[in-house]
Order: sequence, then C-alpha cells, then structure tokens
Amino acid sequence: MESRPSKVGQDRDRISALPDDLLLGILGRLSLHEAVRAGAVSTRWRHLPHQLSRVDLDVDDFQGRAPLETMGAFTGAVCRLLPTCPPAECKCDCNSRRSVKALRLCFHLSAPDLSSIGRAVEDTVSRGQTELLEFDVIPPTSDSDLTAVGRTELGQQFMSFSHACPIAFRWLTDLSLTSLDLGDADLPSLMGACDKLEHLSLTSCILGWHSALEIDVPNSVIQSLEFVSCSCMRIELVSLPKLTHLTCVSWNSENPPLRLGYVPQLRSVTLCTHAGVGQAPFALSECLTTNVTSLSQLHLNFSCQMIWIKPEHPKLLTPIFRNLKDLGLWHIFPECDLSWTLFILEAAPALQMFIVRIDRVVGVEGCDLHMGEREVLTADTVLHYCAQLDNDLCCVRGGYASTHLLDARVDFRLRSHLEKRSLAAGRADGNRIYAMVLLKPSSMVQPRAQPHPWPA
Repeated sequence: MESRPSKVGQDRDRISALPDDLLLGILGRLSLHEAVRAGAVSTRWRHLPHQLSRVDLDVDDFQGRAPLETMGAFTGAVCRLLPTCPPAECKCDCNSRRSVKALRLCFHLSAPDLSSIGRAVEDTVSRGQTELLEFDVIPPTSDSDLTAVGRTELGQQFMSFSHACPIAFRWLTDLSLTSLDLGDADLPSLMGACDKLEHLSLTSCILGWHSALEIDVPNSVIQSLEFVSCSCMRIELVSLPKLTHLTCVSWNSENPPLRLGYVPQLRSVTLCTHAGVGQAPFALSECLTTNVTSLSQLHLNFSCQMIWIKPEHPKLLTPIFRNLKDLGLWHIFPECDLSWTLFILEAAPALQMFIVRIDRVVGVEGCDLHMGEREVLTADTVLHYCAQLDNDLCCVRGGYASTHLLDARVDFRLRSHLEKRSLAAGRADGNRIYAMVLLKPSSMVQPRAQPHPWPA
C-alpha cells in the first residue's frame, strides 16, 4: 500500500505562507525587539521588520561597555530599520514604497551619532506619511551625576541638533527632555520651530534663573505641556491658543510658579509640590487669571505638607471656575481642617466631582496623584468603588442621594454646602456633586506639630 505524503512540513509553514500584509499585522502587535527576533528565525520573515509602519527604539534596550558604544548600536539600528533615502532618490523596491506612520526614538545626546539619526529621520518624514514622531531625550548618566557644566553642554548639543535637522523637528509631534540647561530664548524658539508639536514634557531642566520664562507662540499647536522639577524664576504662558492640559510638578521658585495669559482652550490643570523654605502660599487668581475660561478639571497635590494656596473671595475665582466640573485635592495632611476648601466650592457653580485624599506619604519625596483610584470615581461607579475600597482606607461620601456618611473631621459648613448643592440639583445625576474623602484610619495617623493648613 502506497503511503501518503506527510503534511507536517506543510502545516509547520502555514503561517509563513500568509501574505506580507497579514504577517506585518502580527509583528505589529509585538514590541520591536520581539519582532526583530521573530524575523531572525526565518528567511521568510527576515525582511518584515524593515517594513513595519510603527518603529519604537529605546537606547536602554541596547547594551555597551560605554555610553558611546550603546549609542553607536542604537544609531545602527535606527539606520537599518528606517528608509535610507527619500523615495525620489531610491532605486530599489524594498524600501521605496515603505512609509513609517509612527516613530518613537528614546536616545542620549551623543554628538557623533546625532547627525546620522537626524538624516535617517528626515529621510523618513520626507515621504509625507508620518503621523507621529516622538523624541525622548535622556541623559547618558543618572541625574545626580550630572554637573552644571554637563547640563549646559547637553543643552547646547540638543539645540545644535534641532538647528541642524529642521525638517525632522518640523514633523515632531511629541518631545520629552530630561536634565538639560536651556537658555532663556531656547525653549520659545524651539516651540516656534516645531510646527506639529502637540505634547512637550520637561523634567529636571534649567530654564533660566534670573528672569521669567516667557512663552509667546501664538502659532503653536501644543496641546499638552508638562514641567517636572524644572528650575526657573517663573513660567509665563503669554500665548498658547491650543493648550488644553498643563502640569507643573515640584517647582523650587517663588510662588506662584506660573502665570497664564492667552490659553482659551485650557481645560485641565495639575499643580503638585511640597512647599519649600521661602515659598509663601499664593492665591489661585494670581496663577489662573481670568483669561482661563474653559477650565473643567483642577488637581492640587500638597504632598502631605503645608497647604500652599490661600483663601480668597469666591468672586475673584468665579470667572475662572465657572465651568469647573472636576476638583481633586490630593495628599492633605491628616490634621488639616477641610473648611478652607469652601472658597473653591463656592466659586465653582458647575462642580460635579470633588475628591479629597487625606494621608501621609512616608519615605516618598515628590507627588503621587493616585490616578489609578481616580479613574473609577465617576457618577456611575461611586457606590461600587466604596464597596471595593481596600481595608486600610475608609471612604466618606456626601451629596449622593440620601446616603450621607460624613466623618467628624469634615467641617459642618462644608458638609452643609455639599448637601445643599446636591439637593438643589434635583434628580439629574449629571448636575449633582459627588464628594469623596479618602482617609487613612486614625490608628495609622501620627500627631503633627502644625495644626493649621497654612501659616498665620
């Protein structure tokens, strides 16, 4: 009897028989490192990583005995994975029709490699199909090991890089900078040169000690701006017409840390710091001027130390807070009297969500917004969240139908205000305030010398 031919080999190669479009769809769901490894095990797959439409390269994924060797390996990978010449000059078929729609590069500033990276990126974006281009510039060593001279040199290298590769920076949509010393005019100049820049984040950067940083870029399309542990006298946003989200964390300048000018679309503001020596409390109206009319979300994080805002007449804030719907006050020290929050509530007639977190951060410097918990605090899931809270927290909620479980530490005036606002809203859940106070249990609270939220 004649034996039938085995189909084991055919079955084993069935995936490789798929067309390139489907195989690229499979590889596109893997990390770039995994996709390259998958391409290395089969000659059929070997060319596919070079055709991916999304490329994400991080210098920390490369190993070398020195930072220069690591950046050399990173740069080599960039040049191999990106198209090497513009379509008009490319005579081969392998890359001539390829377009990279999303490109993210996380790298160090290494002078010998920046020109190669810049040319490869410009060749890629010149095809006109790139929708997202992100640069994440990080220092070659830890932030604590950088000297003042080292920060200055890194800042100068970056600005030289931006001037040498104007096409790449015109296509840039996301930019993150860490541990750079930039001149007074560098940042506004950079923002003006990046026509498509929508998200800008600066961490541990020096932006000028002796004068305020003025950002006046009326043609900018920046939507999100983040300053984390940056050093400057003050930040003045003169004109950013497309800005919607602003975050300022751990400033060391005098208060207020920033002043807002023409930002008509600003919807979300997050301020987070622990008050330092010489930082007197400031009025929110000094920071959030009446030019801010679209604000709907405000988060203030006090890092379990002194309350660094001071009460003011609600009439001064009503033009700013008239559209405010979501208010979060995070990491308030346990002995703080919450009655000080009344002036904000009275200035926000449209408020729907009021979150207060009272606890103490032990051994942690900086700010933690606990956004994982915040995400479920919506009108539809408040009761479910209360039932699911961890045992080391208790939840006090007010203004939710007829279930008012308010702790003694919540001042009577505050409780009455929340209840009146809730009842006045009628049955419409969309207009009712949901107030939640997250508390550490009293057994874990240690006495604190400072009884008042701000100094006399």
